[in-house]
Amino acid sequence: MTAAAHAQPTASGFLVQIRPAQEVTASETSSASRQRSTLSAASRLQLDQAAGIPAADGGGRAVIALPRPLSGDALRQAQAELGQDPRIQHIEPDVRIPLAATPNDPLWSRQWEMAAPMSQLPAAIDALAAWDIAPTSNVVVAILDSGVLPGHPDLRGALLPGYDFVSLDPTFGAVYANDGDGRDSDPSDPGDWVLASESSITGGAFEGCPVGNSTWHGTAIAGQIGAIRGDGYGVAGLLGPAPRILPVRVSGRCGGLLSDVLDGMRWAAGLRVQGVPDNPYPARVINLSMGGDVACTPIVQNVIREVTNAGALVVVAAGNQEGTGGVQPQRPADCQGVVAVGAVQRSGLKTGYSRLGQAVTLAAPGGEVNDGLFLIGNSGQTTPQLNGYVYAAGTSFAAPLVSGTAALMLAAAPQLTPTQLASMLQSSSRTHIAGTSSCSATSNFRSCFCTTATCGAGLLDAGQAVKAAHDTTLVAPPSGGTDSGGGGGSGGGGGGSLALGMVLALAALLALRGLLRRATPAGLRGSQRDGHGLPGAGR
Repeated sequence: MTAAAHAQPTASGFLVQIRPAQEVTASETSSASRQRSTLSAASRLQLDQAAGIPAADGGGRAVIALPRPLSGDALRQAQAELGQDPRIQHIEPDVRIPLAATPNDPLWSRQWEMAAPMSQLPAAIDALAAWDIAPTSNVVVAILDSGVLPGHPDLRGALLPGYDFVSLDPTFGAVYANDGDGRDSDPSDPGDWVLASESSITGGAFEGCPVGNSTWHGTAIAGQIGAIRGDGYGVAGLLGPAPRILPVRVSGRCGGLLSDVLDGMRWAAGLRVQGVPDNPYPARVINLSMGGDVACTPIVQNVIREVTNAGALVVVAAGNQEGTGGVQPQRPADCQGVVAVGAVQRSGLKTGYSRLGQAVTLAAPGGEVNDGLFLIGNSGQTTPQLNGYVYAAGTSFAAPLVSGTAALMLAAAPQLTPTQLASMLQSSSRTHIAGTSSCSATSNFRSCFCTTATCGAGLLDAGQAVKAAHDTTLVAPPSGGTDSGGGGGSGGGGGGSLALGMVLALAALLALRGLLRRATPAGLRGSQRDGHGLPGAGR
């Protein structure tokens, strides 16, 4: 089934919960009868033919068939009209619920973090459950990082036109940018390696910089969120078959300037940045898997506030143990208004490297050195060479799982604000794994059992988070009856004002007077569907 079919389900009828007879007033019943009297002879014949529809069970539920399948606006209109009947307590489309389809990407089996949680894998995020509700997302997710490798096969078609914010250095020119120039429209990653011989030169451009091969850091993160799913190749990203990834390069060799990062954040959210063309693809989610060793400052906090007010959720990595900042999260993870993500092992224990404390919002799989996450990458130790896959670990790779989940939440409920998203991510999280060796907010870096004081609200549960978002779109119909002018207010032509599907559905309900009289209070209310969400949310 295509993503479009999931986004606009087709229904052949409605599942209704009938109000107990004692709750339906005489005036409401009279109103419904007047509505029936406006129907044409043909419609009344349909009504009579529908008289034998039984309740689906003893709980006062009934299935009302439509003469033809409806979807989209027609389905929503019919549901809204039917929902006005005073005898209906709840109504939802009777849609087909598909089995959760396992991605056909051949390396999917190595992505343990995406699986359903189980006793030996309690930290897995349950991506399949999230895809049952929101199989894809066209929400723009910005990745502020080292840039991307646009030629990686798993990213073909996933990347929007981004921007390179790595500035020329006033002393060393383009040595950090490593692409021969400063800011431009090419966010490709040229490599960010630093040699030991470069780092040891006193007064040199790379003095004191961490030594290492090129990381292809932004490419790995882009794959976690946006690797094309279901294309029969490589791995599967969270956003499905049609992701929209906005690459924003803010880091080069030896990291990125704070000013470049802040400008990149503002631009990603659709805000004006001097000297840079406006962003035609404002992001609703911004992933920032980088940070420093100092506390949040007013300048950084102000930019986060601007970006949040523009409608973008900022998701940041809590940080790893490198540096001198101790165990507390690094800036900007300690700023207000961000979702700061700590890392756990597949067992649910905190990883040895993850920072911790009250600033952490929640935790997600980050892998360990000997049990990393399987990510897209490149074989080049300096410049790009062969595209491929690598194992890696870090809070950098826990954050994208939250960013991707947030984008799926927005696919299910586009009206959600950054504050609401953050709250739902926390409230839907799974309880931390309990144990005797609990983490301490002042402890040394070690693996330990998380608490809400050290690793945030709980473990990321993508399925429950997307369900929570989807449930905000389910609005129950009014419980009161229609007035005398509601259903047949157009005189003798009242029957013509009802959709064909509405005629049969209403006819069935009107013919169920016996059922209405004997219906008992519903034991289960059932959920509502408004046609926007995908069936299969009830997990």
